[in-house]
Amino acid sequence: MTDPSATTSTPVPESWRTTFVLELRERGADGRAVGEALAEVEQFCLDSGQSAPDAFGDARTYAASRVGAPVSRFGGVGRELVPTAVGVVGLLLVLWAVAADGPVLDVTVGRAVLPAMLVGGAILAVHLAVRSRAALAGTVAALLVVAVVLDRVLTTPLLTTTPAVAAAAGAALLVAEASWQTWTAVRRPDPVVVVAPGTDPRAARRRDVRAGVALAWVLPATAVAAAALSLLVGALSR
Repeated sequence: MTDPSATTSTPVPESWRTTFVLELRERGADGRAVGEALAEVEQFCLDSGQSAPDAFGDARTYAASRVGAPVSRFGGVGRELVPTAVGVVGLLLVLWAVAADGPVLDVTVGRAVLPAMLVGGAILAVHLAVRSRAALAGTVAALLVVAVVLDRVLTTPLLTTTPAVAAAAGAALLVAEASWQTWTAVRRPDPVVVVAPGTDPRAARRRDVRAGVALAWVLPATAVAAAALSLLVGALSR
């Protein structure tokens, strides 16, 4: 069975190539393994004169035959989840500190469980995004509703501090998370997968590193922007 969306103008059509790469990644293959598999397909097509759909059939089916069942990614997700959760806690602390309307800030039960709920919901949303936009939109809406309800209903204080202390702690967590993510992007990039023919691996790696560093500082940038907006609104409302 061939991929109906593929074209045969090139030995490895772009649609077939992209589907093949994404399926391998979904099944746990790292960048180096994907690159080697793609190189084998290209070489076979060049030697045989066949197109990838004719020689290997459906891209998803062929990827499954090479890798097998999807592997568990809980270990890798956990390594990515911990620093992200730290950053989310830092972001929330800064936002709560800026929005505090008095000299005291209460960390309630609802606020304590909110970071775990947001991180878990984000993971669920990512998985749903590849299947259904409606499911993704429903998940995001539900997360927003639950976040508001938790903050309003579970109001028993667990910890009392000052906005200044909360802001300082939040800023420290944000910088720590961003620094770790930056180090990870620069020192331990995933081996590059060259998807397009003629792509320079070194240029692709530099592009991936820049993207990783930029993503590492999204949460601190969000905190600064949100804090500035909150302070501006507060100043204008006086």
